[in-house]
Amino acid sequence: MKAKVRKSLNFLLQIGIILVAYGFIYRQVVQKMEITELVTGLTAKFHDSTFLIYLGSVFLLMFVNLGVEAWKWKFLISKFETVSFMNSFKAVFSGITVSVFTPNRVGEYFGRVFILKSLHPVKGILITFIGSMGQLMATILIGSFGVLLFLPRIMDAFIFPNHLIFIGIVITTLIILTLLVVLYLHFSILSQFARKLFPAKTEKINKYAGVFESYSSADLSYVLLLSILRYCVFTTQFILLLLAFEMKLPFMHYLIVIPVIFLVMTLIPSVALSELGIRGSVSLYLISLFLNESAGIYDPSSLGIVVASTLLWLINLAIPAITGAVFVFNLRFIRSKNNQSGS
Repeated sequence: MKAKVRKSLNFLLQIGIILVAYGFIYRQVVQKMEITELVTGLTAKFHDSTFLIYLGSVFLLMFVNLGVEAWKWKFLISKFETVSFMNSFKAVFSGITVSVFTPNRVGEYFGRVFILKSLHPVKGILITFIGSMGQLMATILIGSFGVLLFLPRIMDAFIFPNHLIFIGIVITTLIILTLLVVLYLHFSILSQFARKLFPAKTEKINKYAGVFESYSSADLSYVLLLSILRYCVFTTQFILLLLAFEMKLPFMHYLIVIPVIFLVMTLIPSVALSELGIRGSVSLYLISLFLNESAGIYDPSSLGIVVASTLLWLINLAIPAITGAVFVFNLRFIRSKNNQSGS
């Protein structure tokens, strides 16, 4: 394919992605009722200096959040291609832009790997998948402990037979979590399993899935620790936003209910933008169990919860998606044959 045609097609794809991403964000935030709730919740708050300090802190933590993710991706990719932290940071932003209108954010894989110069995109996707699994493991691990601490809230775990059921749930959960961690730290098992399942395609499996064997258990432990660090960052963001709207729960309650919210959100299949409405309703329901009230959506406490969850979504997803449009122009979806045969 001629270079001029290739550049034109890349440009059309880049523009298409930006238009679709912006269109989805506009439809979700402006055309639906979330914008009314957001404006209502923020109107009286912008004169409050304490609120502005909380909000500013959450904005700053957005860069920490995405910076940790960029460092994690840089570490993973460095096994095959040298990527600067700044380029990794750009890749994370462009990945969010592409992911914003795709189911379960799968577009994030494609939004990142096409910024690479020599690594084959399929390998880049598989490497990005390893990082995503690390983040998923962090969510499942912390969220599961949150659920175990949350269960006594909705069931009396100290009367017969509830206490036996609760003990059974705890033991089963710990066994499953242990197995999941062991499997994650031995990710190369996926390559071995694929070879046995598809013996006729061993050569192709070696070419791509063999990337899993490039990471030791120590490497994957490091990725998991970075994922947990990032999890702690956006948990802190959510706590600060709830405090900004005067949700004054005991600190331990925050550490229980927020991991449960994130776990439920992870388990619900969705397009990233549809998460906005789901996130608000899930947060409202679970936090209200700690508030011991079933307030309506426009009661102060309930409105604060919905607006806090909406702001978290806007700050960590919508704003990076809008900003990431600038970096989409660095993506090369259609490449020359020399680049397509990359390592």
